Amino acid sequence: MHLTDEELLAPTEAQQVHLIGCNLCSQRYENLVAMREQMQAIPSKQMPNRNWAEVFAHYQPPESTETKVVKLNAKQSDKKFWYLAMPSMAASLLAVAMLVNVYMNHQARPTEIEGQIAILINQTNMLQAQLLESGGSQAGRSVQLASVRYQMNQIDSTIQTAYLANESEQVILALWQNKVSLLQRLVEQSIQTNVLKV
Repeated sequence: MHLTDEELLAPTEAQQVHLIGCNLCSQRYENLVAMREQMQAIPSKQMPNRNWAEVFAHYQPPESTETKVVKLNAKQSDKKFWYLAMPSMAASLLAVAMLVNVYMNHQARPTEIEGQIAILINQTNMLQAQLLESGGSQAGRSVQLASVRYQMNQIDSTIQTAYLANESEQVILALWQNKVSLLQRLVEQSIQTNVLKV
Protein backbone atom coordinates (compact mmCIF):
# COMPACT_ATOMS: atom_id res chain seq x y z
CA MET A 1 0.00 0.00 0.00
CA HIS A 2 1.33 3.44 -0.95
CA LEU A 3 1.65 6.46 1.33
CA THR A 4 -0.72 9.42 1.15
CA ASP A 5 0.51 12.96 0.51
CA GLU A 6 0.05 13.81 4.20
CA GLU A 7 2.20 10.83 5.20
CA LEU A 8 4.84 11.80 2.65
CA LEU A 9 5.08 15.34 4.04
CA ALA A 10 5.90 14.07 7.54
CA PRO A 11 6.89 10.38 7.34
CA THR A 12 7.39 8.28 10.45
CA GLU A 13 10.26 5.78 10.77
CA ALA A 14 8.12 2.93 9.41
CA GLN A 15 7.00 5.10 6.51
CA GLN A 16 10.62 6.08 5.76
CA VAL A 17 11.45 2.38 5.44
CA HIS A 18 8.59 2.08 2.93
CA LEU A 19 9.96 5.11 1.01
CA ILE A 20 13.33 3.40 0.55
CA GLY A 21 11.73 0.29 -0.95
CA CYS A 22 8.92 1.86 -3.05
CA ASN A 23 9.88 3.70 -6.26
CA LEU A 24 6.45 5.32 -6.74
CA CYS A 25 6.31 6.74 -3.20
CA SER A 26 9.93 7.93 -3.37
CA GLN A 27 9.24 9.76 -6.68
CA ARG A 28 6.13 11.40 -5.17
CA TYR A 29 8.17 12.35 -2.08
CA GLU A 30 10.87 13.94 -4.24
CA ASN A 31 8.21 15.88 -6.20
CA LEU A 32 6.64 17.15 -2.98
CA VAL A 33 10.02 18.22 -1.60
CA ALA A 34 10.86 19.99 -4.87
CA MET A 35 7.49 21.81 -4.87
CA ARG A 36 7.98 22.86 -1.26
CA GLU A 37 11.42 24.28 -2.11
CA GLN A 38 10.01 26.13 -5.13
CA MET A 39 7.21 27.58 -3.01
CA GLN A 40 9.67 28.79 -0.40
CA ALA A 41 11.81 30.39 -3.12
CA ILE A 42 8.94 32.61 -4.29
CA PRO A 43 9.53 36.15 -3.03
CA SER A 44 6.83 37.59 -0.80
CA LYS A 45 5.20 40.84 -1.82
CA GLN A 46 3.67 43.43 0.42
CA MET A 47 0.19 44.64 -0.36
CA PRO A 48 -0.27 48.41 -0.16
CA ASN A 49 -1.95 49.41 3.05
CA ARG A 50 -4.95 51.32 1.79
CA ASN A 51 -8.05 52.33 3.56
CA TRP A 52 -10.67 50.05 1.98
CA ALA A 53 -13.44 52.50 2.73
CA GLU A 54 -11.67 55.03 0.49
CA VAL A 55 -11.21 52.50 -2.28
CA PHE A 56 -14.84 51.43 -2.07
CA ALA A 57 -16.08 55.02 -2.04
CA HIS A 58 -13.88 55.85 -5.03
CA TYR A 59 -15.58 53.22 -7.20
CA GLN A 60 -19.17 53.79 -6.04
CA PRO A 61 -21.32 56.52 -7.55
CA PRO A 62 -22.73 58.93 -4.98
CA GLU A 63 -26.38 58.39 -4.12
CA SER A 64 -28.83 61.11 -3.33
CA THR A 65 -30.73 60.96 -0.05
CA GLU A 66 -34.02 60.61 -1.93
CA THR A 67 -33.01 57.30 -3.50
CA LYS A 68 -31.79 56.01 -0.13
CA VAL A 69 -35.15 56.74 1.49
CA VAL A 70 -37.03 55.08 -1.34
CA LYS A 71 -34.78 51.99 -1.20
CA LEU A 72 -35.15 51.62 2.57
CA ASN A 73 -38.94 51.90 2.40
CA ALA A 74 -39.13 49.45 -0.48
CA LYS A 75 -37.01 46.89 1.31
CA GLN A 76 -39.28 46.68 4.35
CA SER A 77 -42.45 46.14 2.36
CA ASP A 78 -40.73 43.78 -0.08
CA LYS A 79 -39.57 41.55 2.76
CA LYS A 80 -43.10 41.08 4.06
CA PHE A 81 -44.38 40.34 0.59
CA TRP A 82 -41.67 37.85 -0.31
CA TYR A 83 -41.79 36.01 3.02
CA LEU A 84 -45.43 35.27 2.39
CA ALA A 85 -45.42 34.91 -1.36
CA MET A 86 -42.31 32.83 -2.10
CA PRO A 87 -43.44 29.44 -0.74
CA SER A 88 -46.80 29.81 -2.43
CA MET A 89 -45.23 30.82 -5.73
CA ALA A 90 -42.86 27.87 -5.50
CA ALA A 91 -45.77 25.51 -4.95
CA SER A 92 -47.68 27.14 -7.81
CA LEU A 93 -44.73 26.85 -10.17
CA LEU A 94 -44.19 23.26 -9.15
CA ALA A 95 -47.86 22.52 -9.75
CA VAL A 96 -47.79 24.14 -13.18
CA ALA A 97 -44.57 22.31 -14.07
CA MET A 98 -46.06 19.00 -12.98
CA LEU A 99 -49.24 19.67 -14.95
CA VAL A 100 -47.20 20.51 -18.06
CA ASN A 101 -45.11 17.38 -17.53
CA VAL A 102 -48.19 15.19 -17.20
CA TYR A 103 -49.74 16.82 -20.23
CA MET A 104 -46.62 16.35 -22.36
CA ASN A 105 -46.10 12.76 -21.23
CA HIS A 106 -49.65 11.66 -21.88
CA GLN A 107 -50.13 13.88 -24.92
CA ALA A 108 -53.75 14.24 -24.03
CA ARG A 109 -55.99 17.06 -22.96
CA PRO A 110 -55.86 17.96 -19.29
CA THR A 111 -58.43 16.12 -17.26
CA GLU A 112 -61.25 17.87 -15.50
CA ILE A 113 -59.40 17.57 -12.20
CA GLU A 114 -56.27 19.18 -13.67
CA GLY A 115 -58.42 22.07 -14.86
CA GLN A 116 -59.89 22.42 -11.36
CA ILE A 117 -56.39 22.41 -9.90
CA ALA A 118 -55.34 25.18 -12.30
CA ILE A 119 -58.38 27.24 -11.26
CA LEU A 120 -57.53 26.69 -7.58
CA ILE A 121 -53.95 27.82 -8.20
CA ASN A 122 -55.25 31.06 -9.75
CA GLN A 123 -57.64 31.54 -6.82
CA THR A 124 -54.74 31.00 -4.43
CA ASN A 125 -52.67 33.68 -6.14
CA MET A 126 -55.55 36.18 -6.10
CA LEU A 127 -56.36 35.51 -2.43
CA GLN A 128 -52.74 35.93 -1.44
CA ALA A 129 -52.64 39.28 -3.22
CA GLN A 130 -55.81 40.36 -1.38
CA LEU A 131 -54.33 39.23 1.92
CA LEU A 132 -51.16 41.22 1.34
CA GLU A 133 -53.10 44.33 0.31
CA SER A 134 -55.33 44.31 3.38
CA GLY A 135 -53.95 46.70 5.94
CA GLY A 136 -53.82 46.65 9.71
CA SER A 137 -51.69 47.86 12.58
CA GLN A 138 -48.01 47.04 12.21
CA ALA A 139 -47.83 45.08 15.49
CA GLY A 140 -50.90 42.99 14.76
CA ARG A 141 -49.93 42.72 11.10
CA SER A 142 -46.49 41.23 11.80
CA VAL A 143 -47.98 38.59 14.11
CA GLN A 144 -50.65 37.81 11.53
CA LEU A 145 -48.06 37.57 8.73
CA ALA A 146 -45.92 35.19 10.79
CA SER A 147 -48.92 32.97 11.47
CA VAL A 148 -50.04 33.02 7.84
CA ARG A 149 -46.50 32.33 6.63
CA TYR A 150 -46.27 29.28 8.91
CA GLN A 151 -49.62 27.90 7.78
CA MET A 152 -48.81 28.49 4.10
CA ASN A 153 -45.41 26.80 4.43
CA GLN A 154 -47.08 23.75 5.96
CA ILE A 155 -49.65 23.49 3.18
CA ASP A 156 -47.10 24.18 0.43
CA SER A 157 -44.81 21.52 1.83
CA THR A 158 -47.67 19.01 1.81
CA ILE A 159 -48.60 19.93 -1.76
CA GLN A 160 -45.02 19.63 -2.99
CA THR A 161 -44.62 16.28 -1.26
CA ALA A 162 -47.82 15.05 -2.91
CA TYR A 163 -46.56 16.08 -6.36
CA LEU A 164 -43.16 14.49 -5.80
CA ALA A 165 -44.76 11.28 -4.52
CA ASN A 166 -46.99 11.15 -7.64
CA GLU A 167 -50.14 11.17 -5.54
CA SER A 168 -53.46 10.89 -7.32
CA GLU A 169 -55.06 13.97 -8.78
CA GLN A 170 -57.89 13.65 -6.24
CA VAL A 171 -55.44 14.02 -3.33
CA ILE A 172 -53.71 17.00 -4.92
CA LEU A 173 -57.06 18.64 -5.68
CA ALA A 174 -58.10 18.24 -2.04
CA LEU A 175 -54.85 19.84 -0.85
CA TRP A 176 -55.33 22.84 -3.15
CA GLN A 177 -58.93 23.16 -1.95
CA ASN A 178 -57.68 23.22 1.65
CA LYS A 179 -55.23 25.98 0.77
CA VAL A 180 -57.90 28.08 -0.95
CA SER A 181 -60.32 27.68 1.98
CA LEU A 182 -57.60 28.70 4.45
CA LEU A 183 -56.76 31.78 2.38
CA GLN A 184 -60.44 32.70 2.08
CA ARG A 185 -60.81 32.53 5.88
CA LEU A 186 -57.70 34.66 6.37
CA VAL A 187 -58.90 37.28 3.88
CA GLU A 188 -62.32 37.41 5.58
CA GLN A 189 -60.67 37.79 9.00
CA SER A 190 -58.44 40.54 7.67
CA ILE A 191 -61.41 42.39 6.14
CA GLN A 192 -63.43 42.03 9.37
CA THR A 193 -60.49 43.34 11.40
CA ASN A 194 -60.19 46.38 9.14
CA VAL A 195 -63.96 47.04 9.32
CA LEU A 196 -63.90 46.84 13.13
CA LYS A 197 -61.01 49.32 13.35
CA VAL A 198 -62.82 51.87 11.18
